[in-house]
Amino acid sequence: MFFMARDLKYHLQLTSAIVGMARQTDLCRCVDVIGRWDHGESSVDSMGRLCTEISWWLTDEAANDRYDGSYENWEMLLAVWDHLLCFHLDDLTDCGFDHDVARRFLERCLQFRVGDVARVKELLDPLINTVAL
Repeated sequence: MFFMARDLKYHLQLTSAIVGMARQTDLCRCVDVIGRWDHGESSVDSMGRLCTEISWWLTDEAANDRYDGSYENWEMLLAVWDHLLCFHLDDLTDCGFDHDVARRFLERCLQFRVGDVARVKELLDPLINTVAL
């Protein structure tokens, strides 16, 4: 579980930067529910809230060697990526997004058995052998 938390922190830093960019550039104007977490907000606000909740968990729980929530926090980050890749992959690519960032995260999801395997593979498929312009 320690390795899940360590990797989560790494992936959260990268994802938070992308969510922040989406907020600043109005890249995401969606109002879809992110995963199973419905905060009654815009999608970008929900993604920001999930990233904040994960950060709090890393600070409060994981920092004290309590890793019980690792899996659920990975699922939250997976929900953020699910939205970004389904609705905004072309926009992210236009902004110079490196697909390897998402590809590595999704590969770790498969390794840690986070989320529905078929869904993770479906998200991963367009990222394989794709190069950002």
